[in-house]
Amino acid sequence: MDAWYRSRCLELPSSGESLVPCLDMANHSLEANAYYEETHDTGVSLILRPGVELESGVEVTISYGDLKSDAEMLFSYGFIDERSTRNELILNIESSPDDPLGKAKSAAFSAPQIVHIAQIDDKIEWDSPFLFLSLLNEEDGLEFKMQIQTDGSSGAWRVFWQDFDVTDDIATFKSLVAGHELKEIFNLRAVVMLQSRIREQLERLYESDELVSLLASSSPFKTDRQTMALK
Repeated sequence: MDAWYRSRCLELPSSGESLVPCLDMANHSLEANAYYEETHDTGVSLILRPGVELESGVEVTISYGDLKSDAEMLFSYGFIDERSTRNELILNIESSPDDPLGKAKSAAFSAPQIVHIAQIDDKIEWDSPFLFLSLLNEEDGLEFKMQIQTDGSSGAWRVFWQDFDVTDDIATFKSLVAGHELKEIFNLRAVVMLQSRIREQLERLYESDELVSLLASSSPFKTDRQTMALK
């Protein structure tokens, strides 16, 4: 059901992800000649882009999102645009089950707990604000304190680093630890944790019978689906 919904939904500015019958049959193009927008009567209109004139028989196309990575396009719509240059991947990051502060970290960190990996100009880059929070512990100077309301009830978590309240800067822990004398140790921990997460993901993929079959195949005549899956 989730796959069916993802492959048909459109992102509307006011309503968010929505199903729009008929319009959801329009094909994607990075150079779309049309776009859609919501109308005052809760409808959705398909409109040609300014200056565009189409001859009879020319297909009307829309963009499924120019910020979507190849991985997201393949997962949501079942194809990868050959002209796309967004070679990116997003993986979820979780605290170690042995981390005594793991639940507090997840509760205090309101943003998605992910690592974003991208290939930019033949160079692999990654970014993960939660990763730098997850690798720290009490011995490093990380503390969590629960606010108590005037009625005695529990409030939100407050995060302290080196005795400073950094709750509002929790998504920038990479820069917070940059001036610490152990910053190289922290960076090493981050790389080791990232390698472990990627290794885990690869092991899950290689346990798939379909992928094992693809990798073992010596036939040069792979289907489009095989080629996209391997990519």
